Amino acid sequence: TIWNDYMATVDNHSSQGESYVYRYELYRLVIEKLGESPFRMIWGYGPQSFPSLHLIGSINGRAMAFVSCDSSIAALLVETGYIGIAIMGLLLLYALLTAFRNFVKLPRPKDQLCILFFANLFAFYFEMTNVAILGWGQQTILLWMIIAMTMIYPSLLGSETVSQAKLPSPRTLEHEIDDPFQDVTPSLAPSR
Repeated sequence: TIWNDYMATVDNHSSQGESYVYRYELYRLVIEKLGESPFRMIWGYGPQSFPSLHLIGSINGRAMAFVSCDSSIAALLVETGYIGIAIMGLLLLYALLTAFRNFVKLPRPKDQLCILFFANLFAFYFEMTNVAILGWGQQTILLWMIIAMTMIYPSLLGSETVSQAKLPSPRTLEHEIDDPFQDVTPSLAPSR
């Protein structure tokens, strides 16, 4: 049942619960490593630097070497420091809030795509806390595509409304043409 699955995640000695213990230990080690130097705390260790840090932690009393970073948030933190995680966090949060704001602001049914953008972004951000999904090629490309669509969607609706307003109605076209069979080709005779 769902309750049993949930209870397994809070049991530190089950495989599901130990997975969370691993993540908490990973965050603790990353924050501890950044705290060793004010420069590293601000700017981090650089891209793809996690394996060279040789972090060793303890999971349920067993020593464990962390050779890969299984959290995009922890990876961003250790690679870019607090400045980098703040900039990236603001960028990602802005896209999420834009999707929600557009959902609230736009009339139905045009708002429905915004809630889809919001749900996709929220799910991706949650996954970033649990797996190193931001470094994967295809998923990251999809993330930036969803962010781009989220940001441009209201503009597309605005240009759609403007272009529809410029189109003449069929009734207007009927009145402009007296004889539907009249010759509308330009005359080849020289004009004087």
